Amino acid sequence: MKAGWGIALLGMAFAGAARGDYPVNYGKVDTSRWPCRLCAFDRATAGRGALAAGALHAARGEARFGRDNGIDRAGGYLRLGGDYRVVSKQGAVLQAVGRDLGLPAREARLELRRAGRYGLVARHRQLPRKVAADARTPFRMDAAALALPAAWARASSTAAMTALAEATRPVALATERRRSELALWFQPTARSTLSAGYFREGKRGAAQTFRDALYQAAALPAPVDQRASGWRGGWRYRGGACLVAVDYRRARFDNDALALVWDNPYATGPAVLQSAATPSNHAQSVRLVSRLRLGEYTVLNARASAGEARQNAPFLPYSTGERLATAQLAGAGLDGRRRSRHHALRVVSRLTRRLAVTLGHERSDRRDQQRSPRRFTPVLGDLVATPERLAVGYAFRRRQTELRARYRARSGLRLALGIGEEKLARSPAEVEGNTETRLWLQARRHLAAGWRLDARAETARRDAAPFAPQSANNPLTRRFHQAARNETAWQATLRYDAPASGFAAGVGASRRAIDYPRSVLGLRSDASVGWHMDVSYTAPQASAHIFHDSHRRRAATLGRALFDRLDWRYDTGERVATSGARVHLPGLWRPALDLTLNFLRSRGSGTYATTFAGERGAFPALVCAHRAVDARLRYAFAGGFALTAGVYRENYRAADWALDGIEPDSIRNVLTLGRSSPRYRNGVVAISVERALRSLQSVHRR
Repeated sequence: MKAGWGIALLGMAFAGAARGDYPVNYGKVDTSRWPCRLCAFDRATAGRGALAAGALHAARGEARFGRDNGIDRAGGYLRLGGDYRVVSKQGAVLQAVGRDLGLPAREARLELRRAGRYGLVARHRQLPRKVAADARTPFRMDAAALALPAAWARASSTAAMTALAEATRPVALATERRRSELALWFQPTARSTLSAGYFREGKRGAAQTFRDALYQAAALPAPVDQRASGWRGGWRYRGGACLVAVDYRRARFDNDALALVWDNPYATGPAVLQSAATPSNHAQSVRLVSRLRLGEYTVLNARASAGEARQNAPFLPYSTGERLATAQLAGAGLDGRRRSRHHALRVVSRLTRRLAVTLGHERSDRRDQQRSPRRFTPVLGDLVATPERLAVGYAFRRRQTELRARYRARSGLRLALGIGEEKLARSPAEVEGNTETRLWLQARRHLAAGWRLDARAETARRDAAPFAPQSANNPLTRRFHQAARNETAWQATLRYDAPASGFAAGVGASRRAIDYPRSVLGLRSDASVGWHMDVSYTAPQASAHIFHDSHRRRAATLGRALFDRLDWRYDTGERVATSGARVHLPGLWRPALDLTLNFLRSRGSGTYATTFAGERGAFPALVCAHRAVDARLRYAFAGGFALTAGVYRENYRAADWALDGIEPDSIRNVLTLGRSSPRYRNGVVAISVERALRSLQSVHRR
């Protein structure tokens, strides 16, 4: 193998100069269908812009319906937006864009640029994340802790919590992110570019979390108040056959909550419990990217980066209870560092007119360090102290080498072949590392009369290192990322495209199977299969597109309570089918009237069953079904005005046995939030008026 790669390297470096390029005939290229109706430079051409104002009305209030757009309550919303662009005589472009400015999910962007000289972009976004509005909890979210009512009587189980029903009240699980960004670049010379950027982001709200204390758990509405900020600076040089770019980044994450503190609703353990929150930290990195052309047919690409992250959040005490005697903490904080390095080298060479070869190698290293070794006392449930343990930093190493070859035959057949090797090492880990080899073959053939066939086959084998016991875990355990693995996969697609008629269609299938041959505990097999099809028609008078995608997956997990016999088998299955259609009718009744219809339907299900002692028991299937219809009508008046009306209808239904019917006191040792799977029918009616604007440049010309 090494000798073969050496010959390939020599061939890439000293490829003969007698090769010629294929002649180019631009007259054969059909550019009639090239215009992009979605690109920014087509939407906002020089000297033009538009303003839009309108309103929409939501029929019902549903958290999931407004998960990413913020439309989670019934009633009216204001819609505002615009896109305005001005081009000066010197070629400078000023563009202002606002999207959904009246909605909870909004975006505003201001851009100023001049090709070859400078550029500046300022952007602000608000991103809501609505999770649930039906959660119920007895906890009150105070500034310092999650507090129970003053009259709360602690009990040994949820069934004995007599004050639970009266104390429970609704709580909204939702967060909102606000992110502002500023980026600029400047070209002091024709070949060099300086760039800089800054961002600041805040996230606030409440999120669901679970905390336990010695097999007694509670679902909590955890307050979220986090901030992140960072800046970057870079320099790039491009001249002749050489390109070099250097980039430095620095970021900081701040969490105002040092810990999550809550009143213990159970009779066992301390009256107040606490758990460490995500610690504040900061990180920095530097990256180098370069490209060098060696002769006419070979290009060398290289990347290198190094980074460091640090956090020194104050340690919390081992327990909030006074009865548990533990040693003193080793220091005030971790003072931890995580260092990472990555470098990659890739050589691309065209050995002949029809054969090109790529050789690449990557290496990644990560190591967690402390300034000095420390010993800690793990505590279980704030009640039991275990023997001291030495804290050891985590290390990860990854090496990957790959050789690819691409060949273009005279008959129109295109072949691509690849072989690669990957080595992973983790420390400390009970399976310290593994080595994987992968081989794949890809083919594309243009058949007669617009037909095209694409196919790809892949096989991989991974060998795991011997087991090295680092803890009291079962020595038969192999985690999925550590165990030996055999993998095979293939996919094929047949397409037909007739540009002259505007008709196109395609059908394809795929399969992937993974087997863990020496796995005794844990995942044993994982297989998936799928198929898809699509049909489209495009013409000036109408366009339509229909598609369907189906995917199935099955996995099996083995388990043992004792080392000498198989106790149980756990089978899981997933199935997802999605269909959709889009119809666009420009000039439906008059040339200025456009109609767009979109339809989407998706259904997924999950099955889970356990076989024990020859008997099979299955959980109720998980179900998720979604159906949506979107209709939009746009009419353009004289004078630059346009009226747009739209109706959106969505049906959603989910069934989850872990949520449905589970009240806060249904499980003796788990205090839940009483949530249910979302099921709703909701709709939005929207109407807006758009006004086309003339730029100052156009007015000046007049």
